[in-house]
Amino acid sequence: GKILTEHCGGSVINSRWIVTAAHCIRPEDGSRWNRIDISTGDLNLDGVGTIRRRAQNALIHSGFDFPTLANDIALIRLKEPLPRTVVPARMDRSAKPAVQAGQILRTAGWPITGMKAGQRRLQTTDVTVTDASYHGYITVSSARGDVAGVCQGESGGPLISPTAVGAQLVGVLSGIEPHTRNSSGEPCMVSGYEMFFTPIAAHLPWIDRVVEACNAKPNACASRPATTYVSQQNPAVLIRETATFSSNTDAAVHRSQEVEEVSTK
Repeated sequence: GKILTEHCGGSVINSRWIVTAAHCIRPEDGSRWNRIDISTGDLNLDGVGTIRRRAQNALIHSGFDFPTLANDIALIRLKEPLPRTVVPARMDRSAKPAVQAGQILRTAGWPITGMKAGQRRLQTTDVTVTDASYHGYITVSSARGDVAGVCQGESGGPLISPTAVGAQLVGVLSGIEPHTRNSSGEPCMVSGYEMFFTPIAAHLPWIDRVVEACNAKPNACASRPATTYVSQQNPAVLIRETATFSSNTDAAVHRSQEVEEVSTK
């Protein structure tokens, strides 16, 4: 048989819930991962504070459109709550994204591609907003204009904005600028490449409705029972997805190609 593993990012929004990108949960062919693991609780993936949980439900936005990555947002409900040591991210509750062109924000993730591929400690990059659309994307690039930022394998990860009352989550990573590969085929190797984030503010009503409904009636929101997730202490999350193919090698190859496509806008 064949086993395929893929990674995404995410953010803890309360002790039971993770927000991530819809394309991390539902590939274009409509199939689902057999198992999804989430790690949270430590900046270092190998740290002693790492906490792991399994998901009870994984739900994508009903308006998610794979070709355009519109409404590219999803929620994961954990079977067991996270401890109080994991402080949830504060979500952007503005009437429109609380960011504007020229503003400096921050991205975060555990990279598996790009300049810092393989780093086991959470990496952060300061980025400049080049466009902020309520119904589209928050577009950013490296604040220094160099080869820096989040990359493929970090979809669903956070875009963070400083505020007078602390940092807040304003977006989740949907994709990166195409054609950023170097001669070796490594992505995100072009100076000042753009990253595209789905705005939290535009989807906050959906997030609140889903969380309220599923907390009230968890069984009504049940997704495939085999779905799993693993989480980590600060609000940033590493999501590890595993698909097992009993005998269909072509399916594994197709899935591998698919994951690369959906990580690139």
